[in-house]
Amino acid sequence: MPLIDRCIVHLVTDGAHTFFNPISGGYLVTDDLGARAIELMQKLDDEDEVIESLAGILGSDSLSTAARYVTFTDTLKARGLLEKPLPVTGSLPTPFFGFIEVTRQCQTMCRICAIDTGRGSNIVLTLDEIKAIVDQFKAIGVKMVALTGGDPLVRDDLLDILRYVRSKDLIAGFSTSLLSLSEQLASALGELDVKVQVSLDGSKPETNDYNRGKGSFERARRGIDLLNKHGVEFRIAFCIMKHNIGDSPDMVDLAERLGAREVAFRKVKLLGRALRLKDEVYPSPEEMTRAYTLLYRAAYDRMDKGLRINAKYNSVFFGGRGSDYKRLPCGAGRNIIHITYKGDIVPCSLFTEDKFVQGNAKQDAIAEVWEKSELLNCFRTTSVDDIPKCKTCRYRYFCGGGCRAEAYFLEGDLLGNCCDCEDLIQFYDYFLSCIAKSSPKVSL
Repeated sequence: MPLIDRCIVHLVTDGAHTFFNPISGGYLVTDDLGARAIELMQKLDDEDEVIESLAGILGSDSLSTAARYVTFTDTLKARGLLEKPLPVTGSLPTPFFGFIEVTRQCQTMCRICAIDTGRGSNIVLTLDEIKAIVDQFKAIGVKMVALTGGDPLVRDDLLDILRYVRSKDLIAGFSTSLLSLSEQLASALGELDVKVQVSLDGSKPETNDYNRGKGSFERARRGIDLLNKHGVEFRIAFCIMKHNIGDSPDMVDLAERLGAREVAFRKVKLLGRALRLKDEVYPSPEEMTRAYTLLYRAAYDRMDKGLRINAKYNSVFFGGRGSDYKRLPCGAGRNIIHITYKGDIVPCSLFTEDKFVQGNAKQDAIAEVWEKSELLNCFRTTSVDDIPKCKTCRYRYFCGGGCRAEAYFLEGDLLGNCCDCEDLIQFYDYFLSCIAKSSPKVSL
């Protein structure tokens, strides 16, 4: 095995060589000589051979070259450039999150809803069916049960569901637009220690209400006031669109003022209703590059302030992707299991077509489906190196290949191209060039 993993990205900017390790998130800027040393370490597995080669380049003796080499490698180690992936075991993973779509009904008709939800479907899992699913989740090792929709607040028995989840000593949470939270329910959520994800697409009414409807911002704010009053932990989910992309920094400030534990940013997915509004809602690569840059800075500035800024494709810069650096970036088949409002077992909330249904929790054992599903196993074993259009991309280990649902619905192929590619190549080029300009060069 080479002394330095070959996954390290090398970018040259105005004579400065930037090396970035997606495993650790560590980087170093060096000159031509330092770059030559790192390249040798990526090819060779013997330090004596590297030193001998460097001595020839430097025209110096082996002893003095070895001294310079040791100092240089100490710096590489301190910067995370020498970190390598741990061996990946082939054991069956245990899902941490169990998602249950408890309804398709919703109090809003968001313009960009990926699953085209609303008020139309009355199909719903019963309370007893949900309890049975929770029991099966517990049996296979799930630690958190997250209720999704639609909007779980439309269910009269929501509190009964949450109480049952907590009675099994599981973390309970749900996603909501928070338009109809009552004082009584907020108090009960606080007593049960339930986690809430609130959907907000803007830091002000005119920005948020474009997608979620007139008055939704103020109603959500009133709901957040109730959560805070009763000590309910919450995070905010913000969907980046063309009209609100410039509002991202203000959304971070608002989340901080409101006491959110986290604010998560995701670009609008071209699925459902959003696909029909592509020209109106879809940001350009230049706009996304600016957004990712601003969100990185916001996250960096708040690392020790209690608010987590979650922008998925920035995570490689905050500790790297670890031994999972080749894996797909989603948790399908690995740390999440998803049950639809009809009881269907699917890889995630976006893979709801019949061809992706792996069984039904009303009659099939979830544990058996989790263990034996060929599709779930495909998600576990597929790496970014298996995606044809990713193989030649230097940033494939930064993003992991992107969302496979988007690739499928855009190209009809699970191994197709993700629509984030152009955004991310432009952003990562820009980010590493900024590192090169702002960091002192470390030479051999």
